[in-house]
Amino acid sequence: MTTSHQVWFQDPLQVLESQLANPSFNNKIDYAPKKVTKGGKRQYKNLMSGKWAWAQADAIAQDPDCHGVMFAPVILGSDKTTVSVATGQNNFYPLCTAYPEDLDDGSKAQHRSHQHTNTLLQGCLLAELWDVYGIVSDLVVCNADILVMPQHIKLDILPQPFTKSFPCANIHELLVPDLLHQIIKGTFKDHIVDWVMLYIKTTYMKQRADKILADIDRRIALVPPFPGLHHFSKGHGFKQWTGSDSKGLMKVYLPAIAGHVPDQMVQAVVALIKFCYLVCHNIIDDNTISAIEEALLRFHTHHEIFRKVGVRPNGFLLPCQHSLKHYVHFIKLFGAPNGLCSSITENKHIKVVKQPYRCSNKYKPLGQMLLTNQCLNKLAAARVNFTALGMLEGAGLPDFLLDGNPGPPPPPPLLMPPLAMPNDNEQQEMGAVDDPKSQVEIMLAKCYVRKVPKDIYNLARHLNLPWLPELTQRYLHDIIHPDTPMPGTQVTTAHLPHISGMTRIYMSAAFMQRTHADDLPGFTGLNVAH
Repeated sequence: MTTSHQVWFQDPLQVLESQLANPSFNNKIDYAPKKVTKGGKRQYKNLMSGKWAWAQADAIAQDPDCHGVMFAPVILGSDKTTVSVATGQNNFYPLCTAYPEDLDDGSKAQHRSHQHTNTLLQGCLLAELWDVYGIVSDLVVCNADILVMPQHIKLDILPQPFTKSFPCANIHELLVPDLLHQIIKGTFKDHIVDWVMLYIKTTYMKQRADKILADIDRRIALVPPFPGLHHFSKGHGFKQWTGSDSKGLMKVYLPAIAGHVPDQMVQAVVALIKFCYLVCHNIIDDNTISAIEEALLRFHTHHEIFRKVGVRPNGFLLPCQHSLKHYVHFIKLFGAPNGLCSSITENKHIKVVKQPYRCSNKYKPLGQMLLTNQCLNKLAAARVNFTALGMLEGAGLPDFLLDGNPGPPPPPPLLMPPLAMPNDNEQQEMGAVDDPKSQVEIMLAKCYVRKVPKDIYNLARHLNLPWLPELTQRYLHDIIHPDTPMPGTQVTTAHLPHISGMTRIYMSAAFMQRTHADDLPGFTGLNVAH
C-alpha cells in the first residue's frame, strides 16, 4: 500500500532576501565584522563582534570570485512544540531564524572535513563508521554490498550525504550551545534541583524528608509577588515546567534550600547561578570572561559533594554540564550567548504554530497552518511597504473625502465638574512607562456582561461612576495623540474626542508580559496575571 503526502516548500534564499530587503532594517545591519573595545578590553556583543565572523570575512576576501560579497550568516533554531495533547499528541518542529555558535574547542578537537569522511568511507565497515567515528552509514551508503565492491566501482555509485555540496557544512559550527536547555532547564532544573531532592529523600526517613521538602515549598511560596519575580503559590512541586518557571525558580531556590542541605551543596548552586548570570549578559568583556571561568571552576569543585553523598556515584558525564566548559570559547567566537538562546525562536511558537493550528479544522492541519502564516506574512510585508511609502500617515482618507464632512456630534453635558488637574509630581507617576524590553498582550474574557447599558453615558449612571465618560475621553486623547506635548489630563473638555458606539464590560482579563528581568540580564520571562 502506498500513501501520498503533500510536500510544502519555500525557497530559503528567497525568504532571506525578502528579510534583508525589509526597509525597517535600514541602518540597523552590521555589514562587516567589528571589533568593539572599551578601556583597552575587547567586548563581545552580537555575532558580528566575534572572531568567527572575522575568519569568514577573511576567507571571502581571499577568494577572487567573492570580491564585493557581503558576509550574511543565517542562524536557525528548531524546537518541538505541542499543539494538542488530548487529540493524539500533535507535535510540530518549527524552524526559525535567530543566531549561531560552536561545539568543541578547536585547540582540543579535530574538525572532520569532507576529505576525511571520504577516506573513512573507503576503508571502514559500516559498524566501524558509527562505533568509532560517529558516522551514520545510512546517510552515506545504500547497503553493505557497496563496501565489498572494487574501489573504482564503489566510488562511482556511492551515494553522498546531502551536505556533500555545502561549502561550510561543519558540524562543529552548525550545532550551537543553548542557555535555556543546557543551563537553565538542563543543568539547573533537571540536574541540580532533582539531585537535591534525591539527596533529601535518600538521606532522611520518609516522614522527615517530606517535612523538609514541604518546608522548601513553603519558603518558595512565601516569596511575595514582584515585577520580574515569578510567584510560585504552591511551591515547585508541579509537573508541567516551562522555561519561565525554571528561570523564576533559579531566583528563589537558593534561600529555600539553605539549612536543609550541606553547605558545599549550597555553594555548588551559588556557583552555577553565578555562572548563568554572567553568561547571560548582553555585553561580555575580558573581565567577565575571567569571572565566568572562576565561577565554573568553583561549580566543578563543589558539585563533587553529590558524588560523595551517593547521589551521582557514576560521576558527571552529562552533555549539558560538559557544554559549560566550551562557553568561553563560544563567546570569543560568536559573541554573547544571550543572542543565540532558543528562547528567541520559542517566542514565535504561539503565533507561528499554535494560533494557526487553532484556526484550522484540525484535520491534516499543516497545509492550513502554512497558508495562514503565508497570508499573515504578506499582510505584515504590505504594512512595512506602506509605512515606508508614507501611506499610513494622516487620516487614512483622501483630502477630497475629508473636506466638507460634518464633524462628530457634540458630547453630552458633563455629569460632574471638570476633573482637577494633578500636580507635576503626580503627572510623572501617572504616565505610561516606555520600556522597549517589554512585550505586553492583554486578552479579554470571551463573554461580556449582559443586561447593562451599552452607551457609556448611561453605563456611567448605571454604575454610579459619573466621571467615567470624561476619564475615558482623556485616556483616548493620549492614545490618539501620543506625541502631543499636552497630556489628556490638561486638555479642555471641548478638545476631547467624542465617544460613540457600544461599550461592553468584561469581568476578567489575562495580562501577559514578556520581560527582561533587570537582575538577570537577558533573562526573558512570561508573566501572566488575571
